[in-house]
Amino acid sequence: MDTKNLTIVFTDMKGFTPRTSGQSRSATMDMLRRHRELLLPVIENRGGKLIKTIGDAFLVTFESPTDAVLTGMELQETLRTHNATLAEPDRIEIRVAINTGEVTLEEGDIYGEAVNIAARIEGIAEANEIYFTEATYLAMNKSEVPSAEIGYRVLKGIPHKIKVYRVLREGESPPAAPAPEIVFDSGVALSPRPASVWRRAAAFGLDAVLVFLAVLVLTLGARSKIHKGQTEFRRAMAAEGFKAPGDIPAGHPLDAERQSLNRRRGKLKKAGGVLWQAIFILYSTLLLWKKGATPGKRLLKLRVVGSDGTPLGFKRAFLRCVLYYLSAAPLFLGFLWAFWDARRMAWHDKISDSVVVSA
Repeated sequence: MDTKNLTIVFTDMKGFTPRTSGQSRSATMDMLRRHRELLLPVIENRGGKLIKTIGDAFLVTFESPTDAVLTGMELQETLRTHNATLAEPDRIEIRVAINTGEVTLEEGDIYGEAVNIAARIEGIAEANEIYFTEATYLAMNKSEVPSAEIGYRVLKGIPHKIKVYRVLREGESPPAAPAPEIVFDSGVALSPRPASVWRRAAAFGLDAVLVFLAVLVLTLGARSKIHKGQTEFRRAMAAEGFKAPGDIPAGHPLDAERQSLNRRRGKLKKAGGVLWQAIFILYSTLLLWKKGATPGKRLLKLRVVGSDGTPLGFKRAFLRCVLYYLSAAPLFLGFLWAFWDARRMAWHDKISDSVVVSA
C-alpha cells in the first residue's frame, strides 16, 4: 500500500442507462468500443493512467493537474468533432470531473477522500462540460485553462464545502459572479437560504401595487364615464331640489339614474377585481419564468426556484401563480403554513414544488 498526490479524472456518458435499455447487447458493445477508441488514445497521449472502467465510466489519474484538465478539454473537442455529423441518438456525450489530492494506491486501484470528491463532482457535472475542484484550480497552470468559478457545493458524504470551477468553452466569457450556493444531497440541489415570510409579504405588497396601477390605467376610460355620469346626476339632483340621493323618492326619474350609476360602479368594481387577478397571474408567471423573480422580489433580493434549485419553467411558474389563491382562500392558512415549514414553503410552493430563496 502506498500514498501519492495525484489528479483524479472521472468521465461518464450522458444518458447511458436509458440508452442501453432500448438497444441490443451488440449495439451497446459497439457503442462502448467506439467510446473507448475515441477517448483512450487522448488520455494515453497526455500521460494519463487508466485505473479502471465501469461500463461507460473511466477512472483516470494524472501526475499533472494541468495535463488532466487539458485532457478533459481535448476529450470534449474530440467528441464534438465525432458528433458533428451524427443524429442526436447516435452521439456520444460525456461529463468530466477532476480533483487533486492524496490517494492510496493498492493492487492497481486507488482510494481516499480525493477520489470520493471527484466522484461526487462527476455526479453534478453537466454533459459536454468539465468541472474541477479548487484543489485542481490552485495547482494547475491557469494561463493554459480558461475557467470560471461555479461556487461552493456541499456534497453528500464530504464533511466540508468544495469550491467548484468549470472550463470555459472557446469564445465564452466568464460570468460576472459565481452561481449562488446550492447544497447537493443524493444528487438533488437544495436552496441554502429560504426567504423569510415577512420579506415575501413585502415583495407581494409591492407587486400588488404595481398590478393595481396597471388596472387603474386600463379602466381609466370606464371610470371617467362613471365620474361624468355622477357629476351630471348631482347637478340634476340639485336642480330638482334634492340634497342627498336618499331624498329622491321611488319612481322618480332620478331614482332610476341613481340605480343605474350604482350598477355601473358595482360592475366596474367586479371587473377591476377580475382584471387584477388575471394581470397578476400573467405578470407573475412571465417574470418568474423568464427572470426567476418579479420586480417586488428583485427589489427585496428574492428569487423563486424549484425545490431542486432549477429554474421553474413556464408550466411550474403558471401553476404556482394560480395556486396562490389556494393559499389565500381559507383565511390565509396556506401562507401562515410557511411560518412553521422548515423551508418557508406555503401551500402553493409545496404543490408547485417551488421555494423562495434569498438571491
